[in-house]
Amino acid sequence: MVLAVGAELKSTVCLSRGREAFLSQHIGDLENLETLRAFEFTIEHLERLFDIRPQLIVHDLHPDYLSSQWAEHQPLPRLAVQHHHAHIAAVLAESQFERPVLGLALDGTGYGTDGTIWGGEVLKVDPAAGTEFERLARLLPLPLPGGSRAIREPWRMAVSALVTLDPPHPTATYPDFFARWPTAAAAVLVQMIRNGINSPLTSSCGRLFDAVSALIGLRERIHYEGQAAIELEQAITVESGAYRGRLDHVDGLQVINPLPILTELIADIRAGVAVGVMAARFHNGLVDLLAEAMQALRDQTGIDTAALSGGVFQNAYLAERLEAALHRLGFQVLVHREVPPNDACIALGQAYLGIRHLAGTQGKDR
Repeated sequence: MVLAVGAELKSTVCLSRGREAFLSQHIGDLENLETLRAFEFTIEHLERLFDIRPQLIVHDLHPDYLSSQWAEHQPLPRLAVQHHHAHIAAVLAESQFERPVLGLALDGTGYGTDGTIWGGEVLKVDPAAGTEFERLARLLPLPLPGGSRAIREPWRMAVSALVTLDPPHPTATYPDFFARWPTAAAAVLVQMIRNGINSPLTSSCGRLFDAVSALIGLRERIHYEGQAAIELEQAITVESGAYRGRLDHVDGLQVINPLPILTELIADIRAGVAVGVMAARFHNGLVDLLAEAMQALRDQTGIDTAALSGGVFQNAYLAERLEAALHRLGFQVLVHREVPPNDACIALGQAYLGIRHLAGTQGKDR
């Protein structure tokens, strides 16, 4: 029996008994004492309600999550699970699928096994491999200037994208964009990014949406989570055109490179193309690029089942079109039907992996 304590945002917990999993209600963002108390009460209530005494606690790999810190103080064995692995495992648990998959995880933030911030990943996940997985591809990383502040201020991601496009001369190449922002603040960001000061790299798909939303002029500061990406989707008008990305290979990983998409986007902004058309072309281009990446990885691995998870898949336009594109390419596609694709599903995926871990450990002991 396993207790999975989820992530930090959209916290849920999950208890397992045999092949049953009991997923809690939405608890909230685990960032303060009040929510932590609700988290603890929920665990106690579910353990009492289902008469479950866990043998193992499964938590996120991120050491600073309150759920991870709580788990460390419990008198039970613990298992740390990578965030995006848990996302894909949740799809497998929900689908009761037992073969290897290419798991596409797209979200805002997840602590990677290399200590960097992940959020645009393709993982090879084999249920028979227990808690092991292989990272096959990632989005091209962008600097996150100011760390978490860049999440609240998407204009920072726009600056990050412009510096990445032209590291030596961003302000000279894109003066019309830099004119939008306070000169001194933008200059500081450019120097931070160039010198790697408080600018960790992230392969987050959510931050790519933030950059595009800010470049187009939709949202430079947010008032709630995901606002920039939500408004970008809402701006879409009917449009069949698509920007074109590129697949690269670096250090044995496929790199899903959106920089050509951003270059075409900037040209359209300067040409005065309607916001709704640019929003559609960006979404269509990203769908095409992701589908191309999955097709290339199928050719590489022989795996023809895709599993999709992560908060970005709350974007109905992207989710529906990518699922359809993968079907046209001959993929079997697994998606969430009963639990959300956002971090509320993490606890279910953790429980699934914890059960596999216990089964493997007990098998070795026999």
